[in-house]
Amino acid sequence: MSGLLHACNAPYSQERITCVTLTGDSTGRLMEYNPMSGEVMVLKSGLKFANGVALSENNDFLLVAEIDDARIIRFWLEGTKSNTTKIIVELPGAPYNIKRTANGEFWVAINNGRSIPSYNAGEIIGVRLDKEDRIFEGLHDNGILESITELEERNGLFLVGSNIAPSVGVFRI
Repeated sequence: MSGLLHACNAPYSQERITCVTLTGDSTGRLMEYNPMSGEVMVLKSGLKFANGVALSENNDFLLVAEIDDARIIRFWLEGTKSNTTKIIVELPGAPYNIKRTANGEFWVAINNGRSIPSYNAGEIIGVRLDKEDRIFEGLHDNGILESITELEERNGLFLVGSNIAPSVGVFRI
C-alpha cells in the first residue's frame, strides 16, 4: 500500500444538499493526501456531488460516486491511463458510498432520497459491480429502510447505514 489517503470533497453542508442538487453544482473534487509530506493534491475537479470513493485491490484505480449524475466513474492512478477518468456505470438512483468486497468487486449504496421508510419492499438500495464494471447484482429493500448511504457485506451479513437513522441495519440474504 502507498499510505496515501483518497477522499472526495463536496464544499457544502447537509442543509444545502437540495439547493446544490437542483442547481447542478459541479464543485466536487477527488483529492489525495500524503501523510508523510502533509501535501493535498486535487486529482479531479468538476465532480457533481462526489460522495464516495473506493480503491481497487491492486491500488491502480479509484471508483468515485457522483450523486447528481447517478453514476460511478473510474479514475486511474497508474499505467497508461493514469490521471484519466471513464464513466463506468449509470445507476437507477443516487449512489452514495462505495465499499470494496473481499474478492475485489464493489458494493454501491443507492439512496432512495426519502427521509422516511418507503414501505416499498423491493426498491433497490445497492448494486454490486463486478470486475468488468457491470452491475452484477442488485440488493433490494425490505420496506423499512430509509435514506441509505452505506452498504457493506461482511461474513454473509449486510450492514446498512443511513445519514438520518440512529442505528445500523443488519440483515442476511
